[in-house]
Amino acid sequence: PGPVTDKLDCRDSGQAFSAGGRMTAPMRRHVRLAVAPGVLVAALAAELSRHMPVCVLAPGPLPCWESQGDRLAICRFWAPSKPLSQLNPLDPRDWLSIVRTLCSMRRQALVLGRAEALQHCMALWVLPSGWTARLLHAKTGVPYSLWALGSDICSHGKHRLGRRMIRRVARDASGCYADGFQLAADAGDIAGREFEFL
Repeated sequence: PGPVTDKLDCRDSGQAFSAGGRMTAPMRRHVRLAVAPGVLVAALAAELSRHMPVCVLAPGPLPCWESQGDRLAICRFWAPSKPLSQLNPLDPRDWLSIVRTLCSMRRQALVLGRAEALQHCMALWVLPSGWTARLLHAKTGVPYSLWALGSDICSHGKHRLGRRMIRRVARDASGCYADGFQLAADAGDIAGREFEFL
């Protein structure tokens, strides 16, 4: 299957999907390159949707719902064209984009939580996806797991605020995973709990 942006059917972000228990996977913007992280995310969402209904919380140019068949839905939040991991929280020029993205992400996560009977949330990237999963957990009780994929730990783990947020997000997670052994060790050191290789 192609990237999840292939057949767009944007609807009002307040409209709910009618399906049973779903799993949600917050993910980041993807680029149509074979090596882009979003290709992995799109493939993972497509594969998971063969076994269970899946909802994905993902960035886009505007908040909307996209349907990718009966078992895969995407709830988009607003995000700038530059990935959040490339915005610098220490640079005042990036503050507005960071705040707008996080507010839209939070708002759409809560819409998703109200619209779907979620059973578990798998946050791909500890930050900002894990932050959103933790927020959803606090509001709805839906358990979540984290999967550190590198850029989250490498970029946010450099700053004291980022390290504190990583620890806080990891503390309440049902499970913590990383896509490399060294990354698992690094994430575990920052978070104060074990990350398993996945």
